[in-house]
Amino acid sequence: MSDRFQFIPTGESIPDGAVMEVVAYTVKEEALDGFGEIQQDILDYVSKMRGYISSIQLNQVEDKNTFVKLALWDSLDNARAASRAFEAWPKFGSVMEKISEMKMMAHLTTV
Repeated sequence: MSDRFQFIPTGESIPDGAVMEVVAYTVKEEALDGFGEIQQDILDYVSKMRGYISSIQLNQVEDKNTFVKLALWDSLDNARAASRAFEAWPKFGSVMEKISEMKMMAHLTTV
């Protein structure tokens, strides 16, 4: 398996109290070119936030416009704080202009 797809390092488990943030969305057709750079900007910003553990960005095979971001946070409080900070980020508006549909935004925990 490529390191590029390694979300949780081999042999490690999800920490107690951690939450998985799932964001599924569709990008406008005309915004696809260059969207990878935007995703990197978002990762650079979010990965410095308190409680960030790891994340992975996935692209639906059958629909190149649909993406899913999985982000692991050490707590629900830190995940929610990061969401609020992201919404206050100066680039947030320009990112949202490129999205045609938010399909899901949820925080999940292991069972």
